[in-house]
Parts: sequence; structure tokens; C-alpha cells
Amino acid sequence: ADSLGIHGAYDVITAFRFFKNAEDELRISATKNLQELIKKSGFFIFDLHLNTFSLIGLVASLIRITRLYKPLKINPLAIRTISLRTIRKIFKESEFEIIDFYGMGILPGRRNFTLLPAPILLTFERWITTHKLLRYFCYNILVFARKK
Repeated sequence: ADSLGIHGAYDVITAFRFFKNAEDELRISATKNLQELIKKSGFFIFDLHLNTFSLIGLVASLIRITRLYKPLKINPLAIRTISLRTIRKIFKESEFEIIDFYGMGILPGRRNFTLLPAPILLTFERWITTHKLLRYFCYNILVFARKK
């Protein structure tokens, strides 16, 4: 960053689907590099797609542990999960601190398939986001971190 003249140049950096898909070493090195690019008190906003502790994350973990992904012909990357706990471990060695997070997606479903009618599901999901404890169990988590 220094050689490019962009050390501490950004107020906000975003990363989506990165932490879920990256290997541990890349997660750590990217976090170290990103903290060099963000100004002091700047923000790092990212998502945790397929939260380990969500209903779907638990099913994905079970498929991975039992190796069912092989007979089901599921790409192992598709069932890789990530949790806030993992991010907190990475952030212990960085200048970032999580200041808040929001979750969405307690019940499984897609646009063309949901367990509840869409208006009821959206109302339920919005209600979930207002209860911080329940956010830990959402499929998707949006994380807001700040550089110390």
C-alpha cells in the first residue's frame, strides 16, 4: 500500500462473499492488507454468507462432515461455512473491531421457493433483525467493523 501511495486512503472498504470462499491464510493476509488501506476509524463492511450456526449452515456442516457431498455431487466450496467467531479470531490479530452486525435468512428458501408466503416471510425476517440474539442464527450476516 505504501509503495502505491494509498496507505490509509479509504474511509470504507467492502468485501462480499470473500470470507466464506477464501482459505484461512488468505483471510488473515487480506485482513492485514486491508487494515493498511483504511483510514483510522474507517469502516470495513462485509458479509458472512452461509453462517455456520444458521439452520442451513448446520445442514451444510453435516453434509461436509459426513462426506455426503460426494454422492450428492455438491461442490465442497458450496457448503463451506463461516461464523462471527471465526472473524473475531482473525480480528484479534488486526486493527479491526466489530461494531455491529445484521442478519437475514432464518428460514430456508429462495425466490421461487419459500416455507411461508413471501409477505409473511419478509415480516418474520424483518422482526428477526430487530433481535440481536437471533441474528447469530441467520443464514447471511452483514458485518460492520471499524479500524481502531
